[in-house]
Amino acid sequence: MERNHHGKASHRNNQQMSSADAGNPPHMSGSRKSSVPMKLNRRERGTEAEQLAIVYLERRGYRIIDVNWRCKLGEIDIVANDGDVWVFVEVRSRTAGLRYGGAAEAIDWRKQRKVRAVATAYMHRHRLDEVHIRFDAVAITYSTDHRTPPDIELFQGAF
Repeated sequence: MERNHHGKASHRNNQQMSSADAGNPPHMSGSRKSSVPMKLNRRERGTEAEQLAIVYLERRGYRIIDVNWRCKLGEIDIVANDGDVWVFVEVRSRTAGLRYGGAAEAIDWRKQRKVRAVATAYMHRHRLDEVHIRFDAVAITYSTDHRTPPDIELFQGAF
């Protein structure tokens, strides 16, 4: 058990996901019978969702180039290659049954515009002039009890 910066006990699991656990969040790794779901804060849940998305994409043949690439305009969750196509991936997660809509619905026109602007900055910074690009989205939906593995959906050419 660790102590967080407020001095409170923290049960955070710092282990890397093995390929056997890639479909399960880190707090559910190992035996399901002994797994007790833990409440994750927003940042931890986002990091977990990005790690799940990376494993999911790699299993589908994507080659991950950058994760959480930032510039003054914002951030891109994942930059990858899918064959000869450069793919900019937005990862969204939600808990099933909440009234805010699904994870994919969270990528509104404002977010799309921002991701496009950051992707343009990325291409300029890395001198990617004559390349094919695509914008994908990975939507991760957690069960309300957080005991079952999340649903992961890939939307190629999402916007």
